[in-house]
Amino acid sequence: MQREAYENEESGFSAADLREGLILAGIKELENQGLGGFSLRRVAAAAGVSCAAPYKHFKDKEALLAAIFSYINEKWSLLEEHICALYEDEHGRCIVELCLAAIRFWIGNPHFRSVHMMEKGEGERREDFGFGHRTAALLSEWAEERKMAKEEKAEMLYTVRSLLSGAVMLLADGYLDNDPATFLMLRRSFEKAIGISRG
Repeated sequence: MQREAYENEESGFSAADLREGLILAGIKELENQGLGGFSLRRVAAAAGVSCAAPYKHFKDKEALLAAIFSYINEKWSLLEEHICALYEDEHGRCIVELCLAAIRFWIGNPHFRSVHMMEKGEGERREDFGFGHRTAALLSEWAEERKMAKEEKAEMLYTVRSLLSGAVMLLADGYLDNDPATFLMLRRSFEKAIGISRG
């Protein structure tokens, strides 16, 4: 306990800050080395602490990896909740704003995007960009409100997922300009995909 307090004092981090610092260093390590080359020693060095420090916050490498994925999901979930609160009575508008925010989130956080795109364990499905629990639930509610048939709902979900994932990849690769005109085009595309007509 004294050694941890000393390390935290020496680095200027509180225990919570040090834990987050290790997670952020872990994100960069994953981006640079991938899952197979992930090293706790390099994470500790990048965070500026001893190689024993990560074990004070995480049981093992797998626990740190789980914390990294959880950290990224939590950041998106907080933004998702905020947007849902702003547009709680306008489901269609909320869906469009969530999609646009998701694109900005993943483009604005390339380290998160790199980690998100990594293969998970066997049998685990990688989630689409921006499809948190609230977004998925809202899309289902929207389909019910509009009395969409099963096939129509499936087509809407496919189109929205494709637009969102495609926009992130095209923006990241420079095929789309990250400017207001592109986001206006994307807004109109999402509105069309979910069936909002512009008056």
